Amino acid sequence: MSRILKDISTCPKEHSDNEIDRLGYFCKKYPEYVENYPMTVIVNSLNTNTINMDVFIKMMTILSKFKNHTKCVDILPSDLVPIVDDVLSDTKIYERLTDKVFHYETKYKDAMKSYPNLFLKLLSDNDMDKSDIMRMLKLASDIYDDKTTRDNASIKVGDELYTKYVKPKIGT
Repeated sequence: MSRILKDISTCPKEHSDNEIDRLGYFCKKYPEYVENYPMTVIVNSLNTNTINMDVFIKMMTILSKFKNHTKCVDILPSDLVPIVDDVLSDTKIYERLTDKVFHYETKYKDAMKSYPNLFLKLLSDNDMDKSDIMRMLKLASDIYDDKTTRDNASIKVGDELYTKYVKPKIGT
């Protein structure tokens, strides 16, 4: 385990049982980690292997009081495809979600800072349907390349998800 990951893993647990207090304490003690590994810091502060997106967004807001993370670079949706494929194809078993987030935050720092919600979902949801994500990234690329509109893409995704998940449950 790297020194950085060890620091991130141990510091907040020493301070408080409350994740918000842990995050604030950690941000003050290790601002360089907040700068470089914001998602790892948040996930570790939550001290769980399952992430509630509402709580994650709240933690991102708290973190932004210490360091405002803006998009590092413009990453096109088409550039995300191989990164997302790599994440979803990973078969390694990580002891903790923090370890997995740290691994990918080190490997794909700009992409994770630019799309934190997407990556947290990819890293924390073991039941993620790869084909759904890849279809959505393809549609995002088509929107970016002016091959379709946001409205048409939204309708297409809604129809596909309805057909796949809702329709079988209501039996029509």
